Amino acid sequence: MKRAGYPENVSRLAHPSYTSADIGYTVGGGSPCRGEYPYPHDGTWGWDYEGRCLWRRVYLLWWHNGHYQGGTGAYQTDGPKCR
Repeated sequence: MKRAGYPENVSRLAHPSYTSADIGYTVGGGSPCRGEYPYPHDGTWGWDYEGRCLWRRVYLLWWHNGHYQGGTGAYQTDGPKCR
């Protein structure tokens, strides 16, 4: 366990940090403007940092009707081979 950095132990300093600057919403959208609100089967519920002094646009809307971005194989884990 020592060699792995004691992965089974949680630090006493680790704790959730939900503040008034965090927002909860259906994450996974890809449109910063002119999108649609998610359907019930879109995305997953999650938290994101919105900011306090400067408003940040983290809540992305959804593309429907032919702009689907997810699914199996949507994101490749290996890029081009470097030589």
